[in-house]
Amino acid sequence: VSGKITQAFNATGTIDPGSDQSSALRRMAWDAATDLFAAHPVTGVGTGDIKDDLIAVYHAKGYVHAAEKRINAHGQFLQSAATLGMAGLLFLVLMIVGAILTATRALDRTALTFWIIIALNWTVESMAEVQAGVLFTAVMAWLLVVQQRARS
Repeated sequence: VSGKITQAFNATGTIDPGSDQSSALRRMAWDAATDLFAAHPVTGVGTGDIKDDLIAVYHAKGYVHAAEKRINAHGQFLQSAATLGMAGLLFLVLMIVGAILTATRALDRTALTFWIIIALNWTVESMAEVQAGVLFTAVMAWLLVVQQRARS
């Protein structure tokens, strides 16, 4: 644990393009995704092109290990922004905010906790880009609906 914490603090400075540490790779991914979003704020790069475009930015910036590992944006909000542009980012944010507000109004602590955890996790992981993340979120959301209906 102390090694990971040290890595995280070391990654807060200048990005070392040759680093293969997970915290540095995450910063490289965020940097590349931010560049793609800045270059295509309205439309994004498209769902079929995001991985290739990220890798092209990794190569252009000398992020060798990020390119080799073909990592995604490591943040669902950034991944959606780079892929779908402002509309995709706005939709994702509104979806999360709507779920949190609905849970708050219903006084459903379980749902509120779940959606806050999802929102926090999506800041550092691209969960909707992998089957396990989509399946987990869908099953848990479905269980929350079943629980809510059982209470009604």
